[in-house]
Amino acid sequence: MMVARTLHAPRGRRFGSRLAALVFVSAPVCAGVTEILAELRGDESTRPQHVEELHALGPAAAGEIAGLLSGRSAELGLLSADERELLLESLRSWPATATVEALLALPRDPSLDDRLTALRLVGEVGGKSAILAVDSLCAGMAPAEVADPLVSAELQRTLLHLMRRDAEAVDEASRLMQASRLRSELFQPLARAIGQVPSSAGMAVLERLLGRNEGLDRIVLEALGNLRPYGDAHGLGEAAQSVRVYLSSIHPRLRRQAALSLGSLHDSESVPHLIVLLDDPDRRVQRAAHWALGRISGLELPADPESWTRWHEAELEWFDTRCAALIESLEAAEAARVIEATRLLSLHPVHGMIVAEAIEGLLEHDDPLVVFAACAALAKLDSIGSFTLLVQALDDPRDEVRLAVARCLEALTGEHLGVEPDVWFAWLAPAA
Repeated sequence: MMVARTLHAPRGRRFGSRLAALVFVSAPVCAGVTEILAELRGDESTRPQHVEELHALGPAAAGEIAGLLSGRSAELGLLSADERELLLESLRSWPATATVEALLALPRDPSLDDRLTALRLVGEVGGKSAILAVDSLCAGMAPAEVADPLVSAELQRTLLHLMRRDAEAVDEASRLMQASRLRSELFQPLARAIGQVPSSAGMAVLERLLGRNEGLDRIVLEALGNLRPYGDAHGLGEAAQSVRVYLSSIHPRLRRQAALSLGSLHDSESVPHLIVLLDDPDRRVQRAAHWALGRISGLELPADPESWTRWHEAELEWFDTRCAALIESLEAAEAARVIEATRLLSLHPVHGMIVAEAIEGLLEHDDPLVVFAACAALAKLDSIGSFTLLVQALDDPRDEVRLAVARCLEALTGEHLGVEPDVWFAWLAPAA
């Protein structure tokens, strides 16, 4: 039997204190972790016992594990991928708050690599206190270090990992910002991370970040354009509304970014404003407006206001005279008529939200061919607001229907997750 190890918790201040006041993790923890890994290397057959002992060390060992993962152990040398995963698994198995607090007990005069390692591990552990822990780790870095592209990218990855794993992390970031407890160095990586979260949960944070300075505004506008609030058409509209204001900014870079973001959001309400920007004095703004109009319409018209104005007027006339009749045809008894109406409606993405809402009802149609047509139309319209109904349609008893719905979801998300509804919902909201 393995000899029991005596462990002592780190004696630093409570979580949230300045990093400079935090002290070493006690030496017995170091011996325990290192010993377990060394013995595991010597006899792989005792792995279950060693794994159990490693997990039993508890959060007090988190600081030393961070040291091992950052390469400070001369005794063990480089860790294998399997050993690193074993240590990460232990960190994730312990109570998040206590583990995060222990990770902040850095060695005396910690290097930037020490801080970055702790940062990565905080992202692995997560928990409600993780955002504040990231903020505390930034407090120990010089402003130039935080601004370094490599450090900023690491901050962004950590924040993204936290928010993808747990929706509470977004709420906590919003609360800390509202209380002015989040340092400004985190704003840019936070905005970029939120732009990669597949929900509208970070909208409140992004809105609070707007209006501080031109550089940050550009990054926030880009993040808003990257938002993919699956199953939340209202959230998509809110994002577009926040961006639209910047089409008339005095800064060309902000006008350009606003145009690009609205194109990504398929915002039909911005079309008249984008047409005006085709005559913008800045050539980069003109090109961005032209690209956005092409993205929203699905067309490749010349970059002149007259062509786009004629198209937009024709679209408005179509909506007033033809759209309602085609939507009514979706209720027809003949499947062929329903399929043709669906196809014709999908040719007008500028009215995508209204059209998609009408087509969604066909996902429960008795004729599989009608469901196939509906899935194809929703994919063509990039109807991310239909996500929830599409996932629910995966409960259809017909195999061919489930496959068609899964392909539509793959087209909308870029993810290949099969035909199980729970898997798709877990991808969107891992904490659930």
